[in-house]
Amino acid sequence: MSVAERVEGIFGAGGFVKTNGLTILRIVDQSGAEGRKVFDVRVRSSPTVFKESANAKEQRLPGGTVTYRMRLTSRAPWQLVQLTQLAS
Repeated sequence: MSVAERVEGIFGAGGFVKTNGLTILRIVDQSGAEGRKVFDVRVRSSPTVFKESANAKEQRLPGGTVTYRMRLTSRAPWQLVQLTQLAS
């Protein structure tokens, strides 16, 4: 939710986010016996340009390759319950 809330706040303040998004490179199932579904998702993110508000200075993120750990609920319909960026 924190990412969604940040983007909502940016647009609500008259700012913007411009990106070509993410490309999924690899997904590894890390699920264990506890019942939750856990996946490590390696992605390449595109460079991003954004302004946090209408009057803010334009900022840039370079993009690159990163791995996220996604923890989902144990039963369908699956819901994301935790998203963590793993150390490279």
